[in-house]
Amino acid sequence: MSVGSTVATVLTLLISLGFSYFINNFGQYNKFYGSIGSIAVFMVWMYINSIALIIGFELNTSIYFHKYKNLEESEMEELSESTTKKVQY
Repeated sequence: MSVGSTVATVLTLLISLGFSYFINNFGQYNKFYGSIGSIAVFMVWMYINSIALIIGFELNTSIYFHKYKNLEESEMEELSESTTKKVQY
């Protein structure tokens, strides 16, 4: 399990808790929009969660590039070959 996936999971849980608190206490969407308001709320929740996933992805990418940025080309080829051998098609 990577750091980015852990961060994205924690953010998703926190976003879900915070969003449900907001909807239960402050959301008046049903008065204004009726049943279509549920779709709007779901779309906003999905949008916010997608941002959490992008943050996790960017964190993983940053860690990867920071870890491997100083490797020379021969070391990168060796690492690539050893990784390719582990993967069976």
